[in-house]
Amino acid sequence: MAIYLTEGEISQLLTMDETLSILDELFRARARGEIINKPRVRVGYPGGNYNLMPAGWTTHGIVGHKSYTVTPKGASFQIVLYGTDGSGLLAVMGGGRISGLRTGAATGYAAKLLAGAHAGSPVAVIGAGFQATMQVNGIVAATGATDVRIWSRTPEKRAAFAAKMAETTGVGVRAATSAEDALDGAGVIVTITASADPVLMADQVKPGQTVIAAGINSWWKGEIDPALYEKADLVVVDDIDNAKVEAGEIMRAGELGRISWDRVVALHDISGGLRAGRSNAQQIIVCNLQGIGIEDVAVAEVVYRKAKERGIGLELPA
Repeated sequence: MAIYLTEGEISQLLTMDETLSILDELFRARARGEIINKPRVRVGYPGGNYNLMPAGWTTHGIVGHKSYTVTPKGASFQIVLYGTDGSGLLAVMGGGRISGLRTGAATGYAAKLLAGAHAGSPVAVIGAGFQATMQVNGIVAATGATDVRIWSRTPEKRAAFAAKMAETTGVGVRAATSAEDALDGAGVIVTITASADPVLMADQVKPGQTVIAAGINSWWKGEIDPALYEKADLVVVDDIDNAKVEAGEIMRAGELGRISWDRVVALHDISGGLRAGRSNAQQIIVCNLQGIGIEDVAVAEVVYRKAKERGIGLELPA
């Protein structure tokens, strides 16, 4: 019988470390051809939009989707999971907690995979909003970083955010006095803003640094200077088909003649050993993460299995 899981119940069943392990497994599985992932479908309507992210894991026998609406009042996320063996609907669950954890975990996973020897070095985070919380949690959990610098345009906001994250992570998190202060000596730079204009310029990025752009999934916004994509030795995305319709920064860089899609590498190809990742300590790597449906579906499957084992969730009538 299918079950319904609330956000509170999901919080009892899922940790950041578990989410990191799931993402590692799924990206390796995708390199083996076991994953189905379709680009996000957006349906606009007056005052908002509806979004659908379908995906499946063939060897696990699951398919499903995350769907959500966005309006000026906020976003509402749900995940629906099905079995492919004829069992049909398995679960309906809140998607907010899973979305947050898998987004932060994806950044942490990419940092650990791409930064090489710099993975545990200082981390610069540009952005101090709600989404930045899971970014810090994910990168600390994945890399073991103990020096995190926060930069945003509002001094009070970045100071409060840094203090909160220092308390919750137990590592050194501080508010930077300037963007240059945050970036100086950082091995990994994370951008997590909703900015329509670049918050990180090409000349600010030095040899050896890994940039993870995680805040934008639309053409008309862009956190990263298009020139950085030309400067980068390696450009990585979580899904090439999805990036071609959502990674506005790369699309804009392409229109300006600064990059072509044949230079862009999928994260799962690096995970699975099909393409090279970092080959030396001086390379500049840029990873643009849009967020993909298989992350939600894969994490939701683990939550569902654990809920069934523990007898958690509301049984839905047939």
